[in-house]
Amino acid sequence: EREMALRVIDLLGHGKSTREFRNTLTSKDDVATFDSLDILILNVGDEDIGNGGNSLSKRVQEQYPDNCVVLCGKLEADVASMEMDGAEASDMLANFGVQQTSFDLLVDSAMQQLNLQTYYTVGPLEARSWLYPSGATAAQCAGLIHTDFEKNFVKAEVIAYDQFIEHQGESGAKKV
Repeated sequence: EREMALRVIDLLGHGKSTREFRNTLTSKDDVATFDSLDILILNVGDEDIGNGGNSLSKRVQEQYPDNCVVLCGKLEADVASMEMDGAEASDMLANFGVQQTSFDLLVDSAMQQLNLQTYYTVGPLEARSWLYPSGATAAQCAGLIHTDFEKNFVKAEVIAYDQFIEHQGESGAKKV
């Protein structure tokens, strides 16, 4: 691990991303040991957020295009301090050109870097989200719930999230 840490320090000293280092690892043990996120949070003013940032944040984004999250912390804090419902808050942020909250941007970036995706299970009493590695089969995803589900997997009934919401649930989405 010491040798790995020294290699990472050298890489960072040369302005490289830790993701580049992770991509060079060949052993599963090394990959498991070196599990990191490499997210640069660029906090800009509300006058710059709608333009994707300011000149400095844009230069950083050019150098690390897959690692940056641009946000305006003050704007989001101001919106959070106001008593408004989610739609009103979204509208206010949209007026500044913000399509996603910083929390959503950070989660999306982390999920992408960790190569994870989400699926949902919905029943009469519970709805739940599950994280799975990108590229996993439906049977492997079922195994996250219970190992017997993977062993005895037959089929998955899939409804796209957008259709589920648009048609107000499973029964409405199945009619489409």
